[in-house]
Amino acid sequence: MATGYAKATGRLGVCAATSGPGAIHLLNGLYDAKLDHVPVLALTGMQESSVLGTHYQQEVHLDRLYADLAAYNLMVTNPQQMPGVVDLAVRNALAKRTVAHLTFPNDIQVAPVEQDPYRHVGPGTPPASAPDLAQLPLAPDAEQLRTAAEVLNAARKPAILVGAGALHAGEEVIAVADRLGAPIVKTLVARDKINELRA
Repeated sequence: MATGYAKATGRLGVCAATSGPGAIHLLNGLYDAKLDHVPVLALTGMQESSVLGTHYQQEVHLDRLYADLAAYNLMVTNPQQMPGVVDLAVRNALAKRTVAHLTFPNDIQVAPVEQDPYRHVGPGTPPASAPDLAQLPLAPDAEQLRTAAEVLNAARKPAILVGAGALHAGEEVIAVADRLGAPIVKTLVARDKINELRA
């Protein structure tokens, strides 16, 4: 559901699961988010830190399991980490259009977050992010544009496959398709944007 929400809105999807099997069952949907380049934050539980490493019931090292999947992946070991690591997880998911993962032992889940850790470990300061995440426009490489034009001009029966990379270029895609007389095939992520422009 979180992946579907992210695909449909372009906004951050968030999902949560328990430790062990609950967290493992998130993997299929989260790989879908990773491969379709949509931002999702996954929050998972874990056994109490006092029993980690003892083969306690349903113990799974989720930070290791999610290492291939998540661009930002952390087991929270101190409640005072929370403001900084949540900010970093959300920023990574949004900026990289992928999955971020935080896992919390049970005792950390119920521990108070009251103290400012940066008072004790100066001279550091708490991480602070801007309230908005700007997507900076990137100018296309001129040589790559020339190569693409040559390929398109040489095509006898071109067709255009539009995916997540064209989410903010719907008008340009339609202009190229009209010029070439090419049909447009859309992935799920790009479908609504092209349909909206065609309507």
